[in-house]
Amino acid sequence: MPTPANEMRPFALRASTPDEYARLNLFKNVLRSEILPDDPPFPCEEDIHRWQGMPELINEAAWAVWDDSSKRILAFGQADIYQTGDNPHLIDVRIEVLPEFRRRGLGRLLLRRIADHARHERRSLMIMECNDRVPAGGAFLERIGGRRGLEEPINQLRLAELNRDLIQRWMESQAALAADFVMGLWDVPYPEEQLQALADLYQVVANDQPRDALNMEDINYSPAMMHQFDAAQRAGGDQRWSLYVTRRSDGLLAGISEVFWNPNRPAILWQGLTGVLPDHRNRGLGRWMKAAMLTKILRERPEVQFIRSGNATSNAPMLKINRALGFKQLIAWVIWQVKLDAVQDYLSSRI
Repeated sequence: MPTPANEMRPFALRASTPDEYARLNLFKNVLRSEILPDDPPFPCEEDIHRWQGMPELINEAAWAVWDDSSKRILAFGQADIYQTGDNPHLIDVRIEVLPEFRRRGLGRLLLRRIADHARHERRSLMIMECNDRVPAGGAFLERIGGRRGLEEPINQLRLAELNRDLIQRWMESQAALAADFVMGLWDVPYPEEQLQALADLYQVVANDQPRDALNMEDINYSPAMMHQFDAAQRAGGDQRWSLYVTRRSDGLLAGISEVFWNPNRPAILWQGLTGVLPDHRNRGLGRWMKAAMLTKILRERPEVQFIRSGNATSNAPMLKINRALGFKQLIAWVIWQVKLDAVQDYLSSRI
């Protein structure tokens, strides 16, 4: 059980002190190394820019549990509400505890505070995540009444193992698409004049991704959302490449594939959304964009060794493409949902 020496107090992610930020960065790097021990730690400056640059549409609340000297963070909890006009029942929750301080009640201490916050905000369903590298997370979610909502493993491609002949064949076989579509690139902030078209595309292709058992409705994508999230990623130092295709006939944005790279972790590149409007699927646009992007990465990012992507196990079309490229599961990742009523029952039984 936590002792009175373990003080829990709010943590202002957007406006904390340099010392508090440094303590949180140390804490986060311990947790990150538990999941991906071979990855380099995040520099404190990068984390600070990410925390301070959080999109305005996120209503965040966070709490840290400190040791008796207030020099070390032992546990951290965060609850985010996305103010996008959809999913008024949801609250995104993260509870993290240093390995050596687990099973001492610190997670429950944070959970109680977050449950009070959720109740105050009239949110009835918590969305949380766990992975197979930290089995304690899944065990905790089961204890508090959580249910698995979506299996979304992190898959990884070693570029040294990429079949480059396959990429060339994809490029050649899809060349005929250029008669009907134009491929372009955004590698700077999204053009202001394209934000509405981009939001319209995301509204279809992002919401079309599997949600399986998650009790979620479609997200309302808007130009403001696209602008804010793009700015937040760039604040953390991420460099984005967005390959897109438009119809020659009318300029309609028909598909997009995005990747993110950070110079603080030069060997690693993350694949973001790849999506095509339903009317243009099954023509090879996804393979064309993937092949073109990989060609660009090989040519212009020679330091990249690994490409990582989160893919729902039920997303058969994307998995088919990625498996052909050589992606293999790296981490089993699961998104859980936990009803506030179940959390309250758990907390009431543990007084």
